[in-house]
Amino acid sequence: MKSTFCAHCVPTPSVTVVMGADAAEADRLQRLAAYGIVRRDDSVLLVRIGPKSVDDYKKWMLPGGGVEHGEHPRVTVVREFKEETGYDVEVVRLLDVDAEHRRLTGPLDFHAVFALYEVAIVGGTFNPSGHGGVDTCAWISLAELPDLPLLTPIGAALEKFLPHVALNTSGQLPS
Repeated sequence: MKSTFCAHCVPTPSVTVVMGADAAEADRLQRLAAYGIVRRDDSVLLVRIGPKSVDDYKKWMLPGGGVEHGEHPRVTVVREFKEETGYDVEVVRLLDVDAEHRRLTGPLDFHAVFALYEVAIVGGTFNPSGHGGVDTCAWISLAELPDLPLLTPIGAALEKFLPHVALNTSGQLPS
């Protein structure tokens, strides 16, 4: 095994398993991640992937990221929300567990497994400056979603679950 970096959340370390006679053709990366959906009026909070990700630069996705060793995905989504958006959130419920399998730049066979949670903002201060693999975050109107470059599984998840996510009603949500 050799250590490498996740294409979406550099510098979060991941593990690449090298198998087969030709290691260059057999590089595989499996990643466990957790993401959260939160709504405000007719908008959803998204983050934009920064330049550290060659494959997905400038695509939009939900706040969240890689589960650290020994960490529960519910804890991951709370931690990642704070890092990427400045908001403190609590998990409302698990919406789905899904996976995506694709080839990334070079010979990397990428398999992502992700937990998707509905979250509620309970505090913190909005910080659109980004963190790690994210270069910004923004409240995006639902009308704008069809025209945004979305990470493929995130677009499908928004379409499936956004109508069932409650509006944030904490009263603590800054504009």
